[in-house]
Amino acid sequence: MLKFLANEIFSDLVTPDSHLEDLLIRIQWIALEYSAIRQSLFLQWLQNNRSTLTYEMVRRTLVIITRMTGYEEEDIRKYLTNGFEALIWDWGYFALILGH
Repeated sequence: MLKFLANEIFSDLVTPDSHLEDLLIRIQWIALEYSAIRQSLFLQWLQNNRSTLTYEMVRRTLVIITRMTGYEEEDIRKYLTNGFEALIWDWGYFALILGH
């Protein structure tokens, strides 16, 4: 998961002509994506009587969630604006979403 997260951060954040707001929006979206993956894996783990998650289960979940959340920049901005108080979150949101 850490390698996946690192890849998402380096591939999505490093783009030409990005401004600070663009970077913050992308990192917020990656955080939502990451938390959806973790939640899905947790629910699969519970459903399978707390047995070990296999590589195939994790890979399938990663593929499904990343395909479902692969929106255009305008769609991401609209979702974040409609779903939260502001487009750019307070750091408390970010900590809550990624917290353990």
